[in-house]
Amino acid sequence: MSAVEEPRRIPAMLRPNARYRLENLTRGVVLSPAAAAACTFTRRVSGLLGRRSMSAADALIFPHCRSVHTWFMRMPIDILALAPDGTVLRSEASVGPWRMIGPVPGAWGIAELPAGTLAGSATASGDRTAIVRLADHAGQGA
Repeated sequence: MSAVEEPRRIPAMLRPNARYRLENLTRGVVLSPAAAAACTFTRRVSGLLGRRSMSAADALIFPHCRSVHTWFMRMPIDILALAPDGTVLRSEASVGPWRMIGPVPGAWGIAELPAGTLAGSATASGDRTAIVRLADHAGQGA
């Protein structure tokens, strides 16, 4: 009997200028329709700093990251720690400024979402997610 490998839910590499749809496959909902990837040093350091509000399209995905902080932020955010296969390892709702989350063992990356996203979608630890590159999904290439 041969083992069947499950499809990869997390892209091998995220691109800094691309947009990604973050989906909760367990609940059948889109958590962010057009999240950005924090792949460059500058983007990772600046993150959401200085923003007073955020929409679902302002969500950020930090690949190869096991912890985040909300120091100097002006608003609460929802945070997901994702495993390499897209499983939610940890979910934190409405994390206020000046907090530290992690490190989360086994995490592939962290997603920062608008506060209320997790409650509105019932997203929780153990849910399965997928990150879909929008250009690839639309069949337009990169």
